[in-house]
Amino acid sequence: MLYAEDELPIDHFAVYQIPIPEVFQTERGRRTIRVSLAYDPPVRHSRRDYAGVTIGFRLIRGCNPELIFEHFRRRSAEEDHFPEMEGRFNCSLDPSPTLREKSSLQTATASFSRDISRYGDTYHLVVRCAGGWAADIGRQAFAVVVEIAHEAEVQLYERLRQRVRIQA
Repeated sequence: MLYAEDELPIDHFAVYQIPIPEVFQTERGRRTIRVSLAYDPPVRHSRRDYAGVTIGFRLIRGCNPELIFEHFRRRSAEEDHFPEMEGRFNCSLDPSPTLREKSSLQTATASFSRDISRYGDTYHLVVRCAGGWAADIGRQAFAVVVEIAHEAEVQLYERLRQRVRIQA
């Protein structure tokens, strides 16, 4: 498991690198990546526009980080170019963003059974904070956890630990 406790300014995003060991990419068997996110937005006691801020996440694979930043960055009204991100870069998470982003406690899972080495050894988790009626709070705190699991008995923890230590 990898985790981060962080905060984001309203209408900003953060990108986290997720190291994916080679054995996870190629070893046969069911493999999963589960992402969980929790935050405590300001709330109203009425049902309409209940949460004052929303946070959501996407898991991106096999994509150049520059394209990720260019895709998710905020644009001015004069800018007309919005680079599309190909669907193959998005990990299919269940439940979908439309369902999970209505909650301040979210979890979603991507499952794999085939070789995924063509997407590389680093995935990117994009966490976005969008302002609502409480945009004046400035920043929103959150915590995110990424769990990487393989049904085969492989030493994922040790391989992840080595990669995280090297980059730290």
